[in-house]
Amino acid sequence: MCKQLRVKCLGAVCCSFLLMDAKLDCKDVAAAGLLDGFWFALGAANTQAQIDAALNADATGAGTNANDNGQTGQDIPGTPGPQGEQGEQGAKGDPGDAGTAGDPGPMGPAGPTGPAGPAGPAGPTGPAGADGADGADGADGADGTDGSDGADGADGADGADGEDGVDLTGVLARAVVRASGEVRAGRGITSARPTDGGGQPLVGVYDLTVDVSARTPNAAATRNDFPIIITIRAIAAQPDGGELLLLVAHYQALSLDLGTNTLVIRVFIEDLRTGIRNNAEFSAVVFDP
Repeated sequence: MCKQLRVKCLGAVCCSFLLMDAKLDCKDVAAAGLLDGFWFALGAANTQAQIDAALNADATGAGTNANDNGQTGQDIPGTPGPQGEQGEQGAKGDPGDAGTAGDPGPMGPAGPTGPAGPAGPAGPTGPAGADGADGADGADGADGTDGSDGADGADGADGADGEDGVDLTGVLARAVVRASGEVRAGRGITSARPTDGGGQPLVGVYDLTVDVSARTPNAAATRNDFPIIITIRAIAAQPDGGELLLLVAHYQALSLDLGTNTLVIRVFIEDLRTGIRNNAEFSAVVFDP
């Protein structure tokens, strides 16, 4: 509450004192701040004391303090008046200016790993790599089937006459047999090539059927009683032009039929060093026991 009183001041100057209630409102303190409220209350109390002293001096001409002995008394604070009613709430103030941006916060922890994405399309084909080193030679394959004999070459020039030979008596049959198994010359001998399970001729094997009808009659004769000479050129070139062969021939008497007077022998031709059989031309002579 506010009261306005007119009093006389020294120098005949009229002053207006605004008497204010010295009681401090808690809301005022909260609004202005605790420290500002403290100084406000202190200043209000001092003002109230000065006003009370002026009023007393105007009425009596002297101070009202019993101990001032007629002199101007000290200000005595008056009794605070009752607190006035709270005024209406003022209008809401304008928003303050936006504060400055704060410092960036610390980096948060890494989030969990997301699921794997779908596979991308296949990339273009890269350039061809350099050729690798040659591998080791593979094992030799099986021998192929003998090809057909070529045409006979032209006859060579006659050689020089040889020495007189020994007259061989008792020759029952003789022949020169080609590598293919055909009889090239002779009499009393036919030739055939035995075959394997697949019908292919056996390499280096020849079966000779000998006519022994001119033999000396002997009912007890056996297949092993007939002397046989097999002759072959010892050194021959391989068909593929490789290393020279060192050939040998041997035979086995298979059967003797005295009823038909036929003797069957099997001739084998092979390389002396390796034991591998080879086809080659040879001659055969069969004698009377």
